[in-house]
Amino acid sequence: MSTVPDISGGTKTTEPSGTSSTTGTSGSSEASARPKDLMARTLHRLQREYALEGSQPTPWAAATMAALRTAGPGQVDAHPATWPVLYGTFPQGYGYGQEEVSSRERAAHATLVLYAVHQASQPKGMYVPGISLGRALGRLPDAKEAKSPVLRRFTSLISATTFESTMQHLRGLVTLLRREHLPVDYVSLYADLIGLQDAKQAPAVRRRWGRDYFGSRTPEREKAAAARPDAAPSDSTAGATGNTNGSGGLGADQHSTSTTFDLQH
Repeated sequence: MSTVPDISGGTKTTEPSGTSSTTGTSGSSEASARPKDLMARTLHRLQREYALEGSQPTPWAAATMAALRTAGPGQVDAHPATWPVLYGTFPQGYGYGQEEVSSRERAAHATLVLYAVHQASQPKGMYVPGISLGRALGRLPDAKEAKSPVLRRFTSLISATTFESTMQHLRGLVTLLRREHLPVDYVSLYADLIGLQDAKQAPAVRRRWGRDYFGSRTPEREKAAAARPDAAPSDSTAGATGNTNGSGGLGADQHSTSTTFDLQH
């Protein structure tokens, strides 16, 4: 019998037969948790143990983040070094276990890789709930200028026709967010990346990114707006836009019949 660290912060006891049990967490509560909650738990732990103010990252966080940063966000099979955190995040029965890589596996892998790229060498956490991808990108300098390299990259992102090419464009944009210290809600992004692979949901995801991108304000514009007596509320208090119907997913697990992301099962 041996005991090894578990992603949840508890320990996993391995029996001689190869079976295992987890202590320190409730197995029943984990089994009933939503995928978004499980992703949030892993992101919070990574951020807490990696971006420690005045301290070095823990060995687990440093090794995990290093493995994630070297991976391609659109390639689950090519980077088995990321599997401990990927499959440690979700218990069995969360859309995994089939022969082909599922949309949830692909989205979870991409989310964790992109977060690791974003968080590298940052003194503060780059996972902040409530800040959508489109809104964060729209806050980049010159994001909305007609000849802006940022706008050109964003256009390439929403025009990409495969998941892997979309992730290549997104990784490049995340490096720009890192340079400007602009955070993103990575749990929200995880849901978006699942929907992006579904033909019925993908157009709504792209439109939401576009609405948030062009409706956001750069820090400079926010300061100027705040200085006006009739300044409108900052987009930092704005809610997320709703989903609409459409078609044109990126070709994986096209089984949903609603543009509402179903992360309950």
